[in-house]
Amino acid sequence: AGLHVADAEGLERSLLGRLAGGVVQLFRGGVPVRRASSAESSCEAMGEEPFWTEMRAAGRTLIALRDTAFPASGAEYAVSFGRTAAVGLYAEPGSAGDAYNAEWLQAYAVAFARLGLAGHIASQPGELRPGVQYFWRINQMFAGGRYATGGPGAGAAIAEHLTSLSSGRGVAVWPRAETMRFYQDKIALRELFERVGVPSPRSWVVASVEDIEQLLRIGELGPQHFPVMLKHPYAASSRGMMSCNSLAEAVPKIAAWLAEH
Repeated sequence: AGLHVADAEGLERSLLGRLAGGVVQLFRGGVPVRRASSAESSCEAMGEEPFWTEMRAAGRTLIALRDTAFPASGAEYAVSFGRTAAVGLYAEPGSAGDAYNAEWLQAYAVAFARLGLAGHIASQPGELRPGVQYFWRINQMFAGGRYATGGPGAGAAIAEHLTSLSSGRGVAVWPRAETMRFYQDKIALRELFERVGVPSPRSWVVASVEDIEQLLRIGELGPQHFPVMLKHPYAASSRGMMSCNSLAEAVPKIAAWLAEH
């Protein structure tokens, strides 16, 4: 009872004479009506509060309004439409098939839909359109996982790829290429922090037990600096982290960590 359904495109054409960016919000007496998810709208115990939702049926987008008092209440309804959104999602072919990354891509798509944005989905660089702001969910499976094992070069490769996507084509891709040069590179990020004065923990970069012993000999590393945290310089998601609680543990524990990583 009280369920009213309208074709979304028909509603736009009848009110605007053209297609815009889809229905953004319904208003009842000047007050926004709650937008319900499709799962909520199928629930029988929704109460008397008016709500609306968007659904797909027979290839059409439908706007469904549930208001048990309409039209008898005399309340007036209004609708707002979005502008045709120039946004998109870049599903880089080397990482889009990764199960974890696929969940993030789906989250972007759901967010676009809930915001009333008809985002353009591109899976190849040649499909990107000028004038569109694309979002790219970058992860370790970029380029088919070539950099997933933890080594230098991932950030630089991603920055180069981003630059190639946008350079001279009128295409904008987020995140910006220059920021990606620090992706999975804690050494470069540490140097940036020091250069611009961002407070950060004291750190040492070592590649061998000899490096540790040298730091101990010259007094750069001593008992007062412990405990310390060992971290992989080119990794993400806290991979390769290990604590070292005392100077006595330093050489054997760091030697074991270096051998493993």
